[in-house]
Amino acid sequence: MDCHLHDLRVFLRVTTAASLSEAGRALQLTPAAVSAVIKRLESRLGVRLLERHSRACRLTPAGERFAQAAAQALQTLADVQDTLAPRGPVLKGPLRLSAPTDLAHGALGAVLDGFAARHPQVELVVRVTDRVHDLWRDGIDLAVRWGELPDSSLRARRLRLTRRLTVASPAYLARRGVPQVPSDLAQHDCLVYDVGGVPDDRWHYHPPGHGPGDLQTVVVRGPRRADDSLLAKRWALQGLGLLNKSDLDLADELQRGTLVAVLADWPGPTVPLSLVTPHRPGAAVRALAAQIEAFLGEKAGPGAPAGPDAAMGENPRPRAGARGRSRSPTSRPTPNPLPR
Repeated sequence: MDCHLHDLRVFLRVTTAASLSEAGRALQLTPAAVSAVIKRLESRLGVRLLERHSRACRLTPAGERFAQAAAQALQTLADVQDTLAPRGPVLKGPLRLSAPTDLAHGALGAVLDGFAARHPQVELVVRVTDRVHDLWRDGIDLAVRWGELPDSSLRARRLRLTRRLTVASPAYLARRGVPQVPSDLAQHDCLVYDVGGVPDDRWHYHPPGHGPGDLQTVVVRGPRRADDSLLAKRWALQGLGLLNKSDLDLADELQRGTLVAVLADWPGPTVPLSLVTPHRPGAAVRALAAQIEAFLGEKAGPGAPAGPDAAMGENPRPRAGARGRSRSPTSRPTPNPLPR
């Protein structure tokens, strides 16, 4: 069975496009030429790779397996070419990163700026969202994700465990009082934002003196809700209510005193933060992953400078006891989004 590299690249472009026509435009090929490539691959493999419809197409189970194998094969070839370069590998080409809103606008900003300056031939495409991308469907090379990651074909490396905190501005607490126990939240304005398209209106706390498996859940209400966690934090800074979020996202505000933690005797659950990639990462992905890990990993504080490059490999997946809800429409297993 002989599959040309050109055919593999065309097929992989189709897997991330909405239609054969869209893939053809990106590759400067006619839809008929793209269709001929797919038919040629299906003939050589003896299986159907795509289910074609009038306006769209989707991968068959065999197509999904072949897409993963093709991506890994092309990446292996690219890595070999890099190692044979006379002056060492020069990182270049597109690199698509998915990151949560607050991290992208905050702690990750310096990492991305430094990476872009060191590797000017890499086209860094950052997708900022609090939703969970399907890495295969959306063509994402590397994702920063919150929450426990289930078994899947994705490769993951845990960066650190964070803890959820409930915070408010000093002005809000002076006006409305400080909650002493979670049930007091019923008397407060709580700022809710969506996680994976679902409102984060169930806040969890460990009772004083209880084990890590014991959680008390409170359903909160408030006058405002957003699908952007950064906007919810801005509302909290304006004194509009209480916010429940990761300590990593709140580090700067807590240090400056613009937000104050409450319910100190009722700690929130821990939440893992991980790097995820859909296939064996290439040199550019490994370099960016290493810089992110040096800045946000367990051994670095939230404001630590980025460190030297290191390879990202296939590590055991996180198994933290966090709870999350997944709303991904794809058939592939995806990590559960967890409130931050």
